[in-house]
Formats: sequence, structure tokens, C-alpha cells
Amino acid sequence: MDMTRSPGNGWDTDDWRYAPYNDIRAPPRNTAVWVLGGIVVVLLLVLAAGVGYLVASPDDQPAAAPGATPIAAPVATESPIVPSAEAPSSPSAPTPRAAPAAPGAPAAPEPAVAVGDLGLDTPMSRPACDGRGIVVLYSAVTPGAYAQEIASGLARYPGASYLRTDMACPSLRPRDENGNVIYAVYRASGYTRQELCADVRAAGPPAYGRWLDTTSDPSVLVTC
Repeated sequence: MDMTRSPGNGWDTDDWRYAPYNDIRAPPRNTAVWVLGGIVVVLLLVLAAGVGYLVASPDDQPAAAPGATPIAAPVATESPIVPSAEAPSSPSAPTPRAAPAAPGAPAAPEPAVAVGDLGLDTPMSRPACDGRGIVVLYSAVTPGAYAQEIASGLARYPGASYLRTDMACPSLRPRDENGNVIYAVYRASGYTRQELCADVRAAGPPAYGRWLDTTSDPSVLVTC
């Protein structure tokens, strides 16, 4: 082969093997370098912008969205209070109400009847043995008829009281000649013979006087 021949255009039929190879798809090396450098610059700019944003933003408050308009807090306004021209009405007095009965409250117990009491409207009395005089108006000595007789005597002498002699003072005779107890209808008098005798005379017969004490003889009547 003759190597001194001119290669021609590289596409001759005889010399095609000697044509130079140029790949049009491969870009020049300097273009790739420029592209890579541009990418690095863009990345650096983005990184710098992010760092600046973080430094500029406060830690305790979120950054406001771009384009957002801040909303002002509403200010409360108080309207002036105008006093009423009407005169205040006087409060009405509360209506008293009856206290409600306690539910399930037990009824008040009935007073106990004293021994010897005849169960009349006027309870039996037990006067003190302090020396006072009494005017005996009526005496009942019949067993079984005490309540009826004493009720009749109290009706005859309004305001009088009755007692049982054996449950009163020792200056009163406790029983009659037959051993029966004695109930007596009486009125209280004074502490002197003069007062007692005046009351006996005012009551009339068969009334008589007695002393309520611990020393007088029960068998002796008061002499007026």
C-alpha cells in the first residue's frame, strides 16, 4: 500500500479506510465544564438563601406566609351606661309562709297521768306544804264514784282545784272512818287565820278550813 497518497475527502471508494473519524454526538469538553459550574453556583445560592432565611426568622414566631395581610385585633368599645329615669320600686315585703311539717315526725306524746289523777279536764294538784290555808268545799269518799263526784264539785265551784289527801300534806286526814281515800275540792287561801276564816265564811257551809303544813293535827279543824 502506498502511504504517500493523499487521503482525499475520505469517502472515495478506494481510500475510505483512511478517512478521519469525527463523532458529532460527543460535546466539546469545555461545554460540560461550564454546565457543571453553573449547577454548583445555583446550589450555593440556594444554600445561602436558606441559611439567611433561618437566621432572619425569629425562633418563637412562625414566619408569615408571603402575601398574607396581618389581621388587627378587634378593639372592644364600651357603650356609656345611661341611668334610668324611673324611680326604683320599693321591694315588697315577703309573704310569711307556714313552716312545713317535718316528714315522718312522731306525734307529741300525751302527758303521763299522775298516780291518783281522775282523768278530768282539771288535773289533780299536789300543793306545797308551806303553811298556806285552804278552804275545803267538797269531799268524795265513795270508791268507784270519785271521778263523778269530783267533776260535779268542780262544776259547782268554778276555778277550784282538787287533791287526794293521802298524796298531799300530813296535816290532812289521809282516809275516812271506813279506810277509803279522800278526794277534796278546794280553793287556796292566805297564810293567816284571819284570811282563811274570811274565805271560809265567803264560801258558806259546808266549807271548812285546813292548813297545808307538816305540824298541824289532821283530826282538828281550823276554828273560825
